[in-house]
Amino acid sequence: MADMKAKEGCRTCDQYVNLESALREAQSTPLWPWCEILKGQLVLLRNEIREHVGEHEAEDTQREECRRLVLGFFEGNMAKTGTWFLTKNPLLGDISPDTMLYLGRGEKLLKFIHQQLLENKRPDEAGQQV
Repeated sequence: MADMKAKEGCRTCDQYVNLESALREAQSTPLWPWCEILKGQLVLLRNEIREHVGEHEAEDTQREECRRLVLGFFEGNMAKTGTWFLTKNPLLGDISPDTMLYLGRGEKLLKFIHQQLLENKRPDEAGQQV
């Protein structure tokens, strides 16, 4: 995965790294020129992993946006922001926002945060955008 960023702890990324390592070793064998099937599978797998890594990047973007918005709501208080992300929230199905992000529900969490910010605006802020 030299040209792609593997996410630490991701099973799919780990499997790809292991496969790519094994294929590098196989390239040094005399049979490698006849391994067209393996070469084709590697190309397909690389395309799949690019999509997979793209999903990780989208998740990271959503995570950062959620953290930025919540940190802004708590006026830069890191302790309150961290507590909010780790505390089970009944409005989220009694799971923590951090767990939602872990489960890949970042888009839903982001919508929830936007909704809550709109509902919790002070009357003097009503005309401003979040």
